[in-house]
Amino acid sequence: MGVDWDGTAVGFACLGGFLIALSTIINLYVMGRITGMSGILFTISTWNKKEGLIWKISFITGLIGIIVCFRLGVDHKVSGQKIFDGEEAGDDLDVAGWIVGGLFVGFGTKFGNGCTSGHAVCGVPRFSPRSIIATCIFLGFGIATATLRHYEPFLDDTLDVSSDAYDIYRLVSGWVYLAVFVGFLILAIITALSKATTKIGKFDLWVSCFAGALFGLGLLLSGMCRRTKILAFLTMADGWDPSLIFVMAVAVSINVVAFNLILRQKKPLCSAKFGVPTNKQIDYGIIIGPAFFGMGWGLTGFCPGPAMANLVLLPQAALEVLFIIIGQLLTDFGLKRWKSFKEKQKKDNVSEKTSNPISPGKINDIKEGDKTSNVHDLEKFGNSQDLGKTDNNQDQGNSNIAQVSP
Repeated sequence: MGVDWDGTAVGFACLGGFLIALSTIINLYVMGRITGMSGILFTISTWNKKEGLIWKISFITGLIGIIVCFRLGVDHKVSGQKIFDGEEAGDDLDVAGWIVGGLFVGFGTKFGNGCTSGHAVCGVPRFSPRSIIATCIFLGFGIATATLRHYEPFLDDTLDVSSDAYDIYRLVSGWVYLAVFVGFLILAIITALSKATTKIGKFDLWVSCFAGALFGLGLLLSGMCRRTKILAFLTMADGWDPSLIFVMAVAVSINVVAFNLILRQKKPLCSAKFGVPTNKQIDYGIIIGPAFFGMGWGLTGFCPGPAMANLVLLPQAALEVLFIIIGQLLTDFGLKRWKSFKEKQKKDNVSEKTSNPISPGKINDIKEGDKTSNVHDLEKFGNSQDLGKTDNNQDQGNSNIAQVSP
């Protein structure tokens, strides 16, 4: 198996890993938060204000914003390194493949509570057993799926997007993002002027946007926005590209030191407490979820972060993001129904026990039985005491005989 080794690409991958780590460090140190891209997407799609909706919108605004800036300012390359794919990047996977891949990523990240950012970049540095297991599983399944498709192609009826349609999509997506950015600015102004908003709340909006921009820049420079490069890393074949290993290796190495230093503090800089997951239970969810996520990743080449980054680049990415959301929503619905079913079952068992109490007569019988058994126990105890004395006398007699005997 040939290896496509490029020192410059490795350098850009290390730089990208550093920027991604810096983004997650800012989020943890300043606000006490874990940067999980699948969780951010789910909160926005469900418009859940209780789960930090505002900061997550700010984060994604910054992430996509940096992509748009580079798209307008550079021609696919930085210092000779390609940072964007062309229109042909998604042509080798058909519509069904993008749908299935999106559903698998959505189901897997919701069922397994995380993706590459939450588990690998933020979980492994905290030495979380769940994250270490999840990372190994989704990497393994991602590599296996991409490699299998390389040698035995499936779902490969090309989704050919014409140049005109591609250009129209990029134009429309750019205008949509501009509208979102204007909305973000209006939100920021309203938040800044509102007397109900604390100073930390106003500060949080811009910190999150800045952290998102750093994360997006890390994805761009490392090559994580290029589907062709991601699949070249996941596919074990001639021309294997190992450079993306350095993205994760650098990000995790930096965070091993930074996260553990930060979490020694009593609280974050601008928040009351750290919002770090504490679940250490290894259950079926942390096995099945990452397996499905890995298969979806190996099919499409995009995990949630790069998929959202490509919303303004590739029309296929929009299709995947849509079905990631659908997969997450369906999984969340199923998990809630299962939880309510188990709770109802538990209540039914309790009510069944309380509805069949023991009758007073039975209680008296039990008490009489207990008394009888107690008498028998005392008799047995007395007999055993007598036997013990006899045994002791025998032992003493034997010892005396032993002393007399020559």
